[in-house]
Amino acid sequence: MRKLLSLLALLTLSFAGAQDYSGIVKNYLQNNRSQMGLTTADVENVAVLSHGFSKSMNVENVYANQMINGIEVFNSTSSFAVRNGQVLTAKMNFAQDLSTRINSNTPSVTPAAAITSAAMALGIDGSANVQLLEENGVSYLFSSGGISQNEIPVKLVYQKMDNGQYRLAWDLSIYPLDGLHYYSVRMDAQNGQLLDTHDWVQSCDIMEPNHSHKNDGSVLFKEENAAAIGGASYRVFGLPFRSPFDGDDAIETSPEDLTASPFGWHDTDGAGGAE
Repeated sequence: MRKLLSLLALLTLSFAGAQDYSGIVKNYLQNNRSQMGLTTADVENVAVLSHGFSKSMNVENVYANQMINGIEVFNSTSSFAVRNGQVLTAKMNFAQDLSTRINSNTPSVTPAAAITSAAMALGIDGSANVQLLEENGVSYLFSSGGISQNEIPVKLVYQKMDNGQYRLAWDLSIYPLDGLHYYSVRMDAQNGQLLDTHDWVQSCDIMEPNHSHKNDGSVLFKEENAAAIGGASYRVFGLPFRSPFDGDDAIETSPEDLTASPFGWHDTDGAGGAE
């Protein structure tokens, strides 16, 4: 019984620690918002997406999205290096004075209708006969509806437009039955129009001489034809390690005849980067 109570206490402390990152990030933002040009409303709420410990830097890397009206701002992910309950550094991608740049907080288009509109806009054959499986008022999960290999998640977000304004949108992903694409799209929550799309599938003619990477809006490569890059260095966790929790990382250099890994990340606002 005593062991069980100790285990429960440990789990409670671990859970509480994980939850506290939201408070740490919010406290940092509130104390530094003026220097960042952010308003009180800009930093009132954040959504912690994930966190993980870096042994090389001895910090917890926390990733969070900006929120307003209980709705996340798409592609606003910012990173915070936390040690001993304090943010040491931050790489910000939050919008300034956001409350004056959004169009609405109430959708006119239903999430199911957004899926149907997305399928039509993407040229996906078949009727989207989706069924609601789960929902909490902001996020929804629908059945595959005969158009996707996976169930279809749908979530309210704010999508940044070219003019600097933010439109309420449905963020959803569809993995068509042919497996040739995996679409991530934002559909306008007021009129159902396609606002933004990414294709998570990357095609590569690697068996062909002088091959090029075919990029139809993929987020994995910035340019349509990515050149082969040899001699690049990477920080890796070598086999049999599968994660930072299994052992120490190491610097490895690729041979000159290998193409550099595409698995770095970037954000469209230029605030992030690949390590």
